[in-house]
Amino acid sequence: MKTNRLNSRMLNEKLMQGQEVFLFCDFEEACLRISIGTNGKITGYTKLKGRPEFETHPDSGILQQVLLEPKEISEEEYNTY
Repeated sequence: MKTNRLNSRMLNEKLMQGQEVFLFCDFEEACLRISIGTNGKITGYTKLKGRPEFETHPDSGILQQVLLEPKEISEEEYNTY
């Protein structure tokens, strides 16, 4: 899987522009799809290999883990994970 390391400024810029960002978490072996929801808070979905995505609470450990060292992946890689 090809990842692109993001710093927090780059990640925040993408989110504030209304983009969905696709990230990979090595530690959890999971992919996440995050964006800013209508309430102004981060909304996230987690996808484990070969399984359907599920909504992730903004305070969840997996979301906090991936935000520490964000590694961006493509939407296609997310969808096929």
